[in-house]
Amino acid sequence: MSTDTRDPLVIQQDDIYGRVLSDAFLANVAVLYERLGITTNEIDRVTAELNPRGGKLGVVIIVLMPELLPEGASTPGALYKISHAVQVIENPSINQGSTAVGLSCEQVAQRIRQILQNFSAGWGPALNLASMKPANYREGTRSYVIEVSLESGDRAIPKVATPVIAAAGNVITLTCSTGSAVIYYTTDGTYPGSGNAAATVYSAPFTAPAFAIVRTAAQLVNFQPSNIARLELST
Repeated sequence: MSTDTRDPLVIQQDDIYGRVLSDAFLANVAVLYERLGITTNEIDRVTAELNPRGGKLGVVIIVLMPELLPEGASTPGALYKISHAVQVIENPSINQGSTAVGLSCEQVAQRIRQILQNFSAGWGPALNLASMKPANYREGTRSYVIEVSLESGDRAIPKVATPVIAAAGNVITLTCSTGSAVIYYTTDGTYPGSGNAAATVYSAPFTAPAFAIVRTAAQLVNFQPSNIARLELST
């Protein structure tokens, strides 16, 4: 049984790219995919030179990388909006004659709006039109950006409880209410986590150096790491 390991944002962008690329009305329009890395020269080339989409010139479609925008409180499991954008660029001086795409920037943009509005590919709610507005590209061209969006949300991932620091003089005791969590600490002010070679795994009370800055956090597989607790010793 195969499992799609791609990030949901990548899956959505792939499906939008596939939908635009498969539309018969747009069969002669070059379509680029921003995730693969697009340069200005590449945009100019597919707009002004022969391309595999029927050998027609003058218009290019770019499926841009998605944007994630918070909706409401920034907490685990909170809703957010995923915004997808598709840009259409036309070079009117080239988009004419027998080799022209034959569709204006507005016609292409309107078609994209139509085929993406209420589009659902099974990965969440249907896309809704957010906007279709003119955009700047470079002198001598015309451009529109069509934005569609959907609401989604993170699966709530549990978070390790923040460790508690108890000090008796310079003797430090650390506790964490999340069972089996691994507690890390530092006394030099650096990050108390498994990625820091200067961090120590807590196993028993310890004596911190004079005037040390004790920082501690806890980790557990399949949990978010805890927040950091901090204590600055005065002696």
